[in-house]
Amino acid sequence: REREREEKRREERDTMMPPGGLDPEMMKVAMEQMRNMTPEQMQQMKEQVSNMSPEAMQNAMNMMKNTNPEDMRRQMRNTQMPTDPNVLKEQMSAFEQQSKAQSNYKYNASLTLKQEGNSFFVAGKYGEASEKYTRAVENLKGLSTDPAKALLKTCYLNNAACCLHLKQYEVCITQCSEVMKTETSNLKAFYRRGQAYFHTNKHEEAVK
Repeated sequence: REREREEKRREERDTMMPPGGLDPEMMKVAMEQMRNMTPEQMQQMKEQVSNMSPEAMQNAMNMMKNTNPEDMRRQMRNTQMPTDPNVLKEQMSAFEQQSKAQSNYKYNASLTLKQEGNSFFVAGKYGEASEKYTRAVENLKGLSTDPAKALLKTCYLNNAACCLHLKQYEVCITQCSEVMKTETSNLKAFYRRGQAYFHTNKHEEAVK
């Protein structure tokens, strides 16, 4: 029976691990912390993680990727799991709100960058416009709301138009291909990528 309980706890720990996992040392620290959790704490954490929005999960993974492994291990060792389920719920809720605020900030900043890029494009300053669209794309990666996805697609397409003017045909192909990963029939992406293929003498690809 003890073995069954351990198997169940291991399954619950696995469901809370981020995609790609942790490095071995951080995994060890995480396992030690989870081993000391009560079944109630484990269940509460599992429920909170399952209720996190995609943006919050993505932000959590980005924070782990951008944190020095040694700093992450030190932080994990010094962090005590709340014994009160309500405290854990409050902490997860606070992180969720922080993630939403961060996502909104990135979206609004990207919207401004797109508008600035449009102004440069109309003025014929394609290099400056491309830089704005590229920065917007970097901000939008990882955001999962429909408005963010739509804005990301627009910035890819606008940057592709800039690249045609700048004769950066390979970059144009890449930008259009990103759009066509999720929207294979997008006419703007198809047309601009076709132009780029034509200018690089890839005539067969241009008509596909």
